[in-house]
Amino acid sequence: DLLRKIMELPKTVAPALVSRIKILSNLKIDEHRIPQDGQFTVLVDDQEIDLRIAISPVTWGEQVVIRLLDKTGVSMEIEKMGMTGRALRDVLSGIHRPNGMILTSGPTGSGKSTTLAAMIDFVNLNRSAHVITVEDPIEYVFYHKKSMIHQREIGKDVDDFATALYSSLREDPDKI
Repeated sequence: DLLRKIMELPKTVAPALVSRIKILSNLKIDEHRIPQDGQFTVLVDDQEIDLRIAISPVTWGEQVVIRLLDKTGVSMEIEKMGMTGRALRDVLSGIHRPNGMILTSGPTGSGKSTTLAAMIDFVNLNRSAHVITVEDPIEYVFYHKKSMIHQREIGKDVDDFATALYSSLREDPDKI
């Protein structure tokens, strides 16, 4: 069993609990009509765990889904991500091409964002490639001091994908 019921809270605490989660996630506490996504980090046994929050309106109030992301055991090396043989060769070949597109797909938690972050890190090994990301939300933040990675978050009342892509093309990137 992956899930176990530990306790059940009275329904009367639901609005206050949802509000607290919204505050921790920097979401609008007075917005109940549209879905919102956010995140925050907690420290558990001296280990940082990222909590990804998805709040959606439902008939009885708001539904909160919390996904846990433990980045400590995640390899950010493309060669150590489980791809082998032709799949790895194709990905590395695609990364080195001057144009084209690499698409990732899969269910929640399958490693799409981690794979893309490893690809970005691979492209930016020598810190000389100008890389622009367009993300909703930004899952992995790159803090390299001499980095040419510029991450742009969309979906928070700022831009949409098409607008962000258009403006990114005008900023002379090596990779988007």
